[in-house]
Amino acid sequence: MSDVERPSGLNLSPRAVAHWTRRYIGLGEPSVDLDKLLTTLNLGLREVDSCPRSSRLAVSETGLEVQVRRAAPPIQRFWIAHEVGHFLVATKFEIPFRDQVTDSRYESFCNSFASHLLLPGSWLRQEVADHDASLVTALTVASHAQTSILATVAALNQRAGWDSVLVMWKIDRTGRWRASSVIGQANCGLIGSTDDTTAHLDNLDARAQRLELPLEVGGTRRQVHGEAIRWRDHCFSLFQRSALAS
Repeated sequence: MSDVERPSGLNLSPRAVAHWTRRYIGLGEPSVDLDKLLTTLNLGLREVDSCPRSSRLAVSETGLEVQVRRAAPPIQRFWIAHEVGHFLVATKFEIPFRDQVTDSRYESFCNSFASHLLLPGSWLRQEVADHDASLVTALTVASHAQTSILATVAALNQRAGWDSVLVMWKIDRTGRWRASSVIGQANCGLIGSTDDTTAHLDNLDARAQRLELPLEVGGTRRQVHGEAIRWRDHCFSLFQRSALAS
């Protein structure tokens, strides 16, 4: 492990801390080797069925370990990186765990750290330089980085010039598709489904389709041009923010 000068204090950005971590551990792109990261930091990893949160740092018989709930690997990777952020804040930047637990700003810091660690801006911009903002592009980037589509689009919006709204749809108990998570929603109003939305999403498959999707946006029913795809147990739709805000 190379001797890399440590940044001082949490007045630095999560991006700076993530960049330092990459150099300190010698991590490559596009996909971060989390096993190497954990081994270098002497952190264990354990998947658990029951956890108060999605992930946490806990003391085991063999030392400190990251515990994560069972989930898809791309989601777990983000949780692991988040906990590594807490560990580095405590051990490298000397902010005790007890102080982090009582201050919600550290949760936001570690989420941003995880995003910058797994999806660095310079690499993102290079990956999408010759591509339109689309579901296919986002899914390709997510596959290369081994991150979720939600985390990927959020990073593309923040660091690669995208201005997109991604909606993850989930079937509720009545069999209707409802918005489960929304990325990039600012200034668009609440996004919801109608009976017609469900009919359109029911006809999707694993190929991204361009379509006019009936939505409820800010309490108004509208037809919005975008893309949608059926991916495993969810549907995803991607819109340009201008299309939703107009």
